[in-house]
Amino acid sequence: MKITVAVATPLHIAASSGVVKIAEVMVDKNPHLPNVYDAMKPSPVLVAVAHKRRDMASFLFSNTNFEALNSYEQIELLSATISSDYYDIALDILTKKPELAMARPAVFGTRL
Repeated sequence: MKITVAVATPLHIAASSGVVKIAEVMVDKNPHLPNVYDAMKPSPVLVAVAHKRRDMASFLFSNTNFEALNSYEQIELLSATISSDYYDIALDILTKKPELAMARPAVFGTRL
């Protein structure tokens, strides 16, 4: 289930801070939070990856419904994890959806 909102959620702020304990408390209270974001803004897990918050990214990825992300968001997350040297998360993404290895974003070549 993906819910959209007009502004960054508190989980986005926690994701950028990298304080996993805050995110854990929030997600324990509402397990749907990792999938609550505006379609014009990145998902919380992508925010964590973009801010180089490895532990937060791992936590959020394990709590995000990956299949609820659209194909573009999945490719962006794969690209960001590879660019950030988060190969463990990138491997998890490719395990869930191997065809992303051959996906071609409009600007770039294939990810692998």
